[in-house]
Amino acid sequence: MTPATRRPRAGWLARLLRPLRPGGAVTPGWTVGAVRDDPPAIDLHGPGGAVLPVRLAARDGRPAYAVTRSFAVYYVADPPGRPLGPDAETALRAVVAAVAAGDERLGRRSPRLPESLRPAPRALLHDPTLDRDAYRAAVRELVRREGRPAGVVLTVDSPCDLRCSFCTRGAGGIVPPHQTLSTVDDLRFQVETLAATGAETLDFGGDEPMSHPALPRLVRFARRRGFRRVTVATAGVRLGEPGVAAALAAAGVEQVRVPLYGSTARVHDAVTGVPGSFRRTLAGLRAARAAGLDVELRTVALRDNLDSLPGLERLAARLALDPPSVGQVAPRSDDPEDFRRNAPAYTAVVRALHHSRLQLAGFPLCLRRLASPADSDRRRAEARARPLRAFRSPDPTPPWRAPHYPPPCRRCALRPACPGTYALYVALHGDAELRPVPRAGRPKPHP
Repeated sequence: MTPATRRPRAGWLARLLRPLRPGGAVTPGWTVGAVRDDPPAIDLHGPGGAVLPVRLAARDGRPAYAVTRSFAVYYVADPPGRPLGPDAETALRAVVAAVAAGDERLGRRSPRLPESLRPAPRALLHDPTLDRDAYRAAVRELVRREGRPAGVVLTVDSPCDLRCSFCTRGAGGIVPPHQTLSTVDDLRFQVETLAATGAETLDFGGDEPMSHPALPRLVRFARRRGFRRVTVATAGVRLGEPGVAAALAAAGVEQVRVPLYGSTARVHDAVTGVPGSFRRTLAGLRAARAAGLDVELRTVALRDNLDSLPGLERLAARLALDPPSVGQVAPRSDDPEDFRRNAPAYTAVVRALHHSRLQLAGFPLCLRRLASPADSDRRRAEARARPLRAFRSPDPTPPWRAPHYPPPCRRCALRPACPGTYALYVALHGDAELRPVPRAGRPKPHP
């Protein structure tokens, strides 16, 4: 049986890779280093001490560097963000070919391979080596598979103003085999292609889309191409600069989504790693409101900001804004100690928010303290009707950041709509906090 269905026997990965073996050549200048079963990992050694870690996971429909019938193949850049050179990519493709061949050798106990190892459509969408006909074809294929999206997200490759302690962008070094398109011409092409999907909303995301000088021009172009609503995800510190918020509103931006990680400068700035960011963010929020922009606040529950979260409700009221939703922190890598430093227990989060109106977002649905069976039914109906948001990110989802549903989730009525938890969370905190919701009932109360 493949790793997708049950835990394999020791040494399975080395057997899968034959004839590649530790110490053997992959391509001229590149050799196989360590091969580990759990988690599945292969280290490639190149010239000058270069190391290219390769990771395998069960294929589950998420984008990856390449997929076989049973596996998804990722690579880890070292240092984070560095693109692959041509020799390294040739070595990586040789490993993919070995994985594919080994997958086929598993025979009747393994699903058969597809006819090729082309990346999944979501990865194709952001590969600048593709010609534009291929890009359009990838968009059409994704819409055919997943339906017309209500909204699309365009990732703008531009530097962020913050250095958040928990940020997953580039953390762990997971990088797809491409760089996000960032020239004005390429971004216009992406806008035009995504507009053809019929989506009504375009969201500009990425590290910090507002640091791209052409953003207002791109927003105007998007509106001319038929997007009825344009939103921008931003750290918010640039919104307070003279004329910036007004220029976005004039270009056609309807909403900005801004994070606040604490109700005081001490907490917020400690999370962002940028002194003064709290003050600048508040100035940006006021400027956005004055310019007529809709503002959505967001935050993330961290070990270092739990005590400060209830104060965000009062701060939002002073700014004449709705309270922020509270998101679950995601693993930055497969290192459990790194995740432990950031991720509080769910019970601690619920306890911290007990006397506030702050709502959880992206947490397991059973934690949301559903008020009644009718409310439970309503939430299930809303989740089923929620429009699909395709093309959400150009980056492959690494295995440690994939949704995880431990045994209690199997009998939960909310399972089809639930974002789940993370395997690392369960490894650190267990699954006793997860209370399955009966078909016509409510979850058991949390401690």
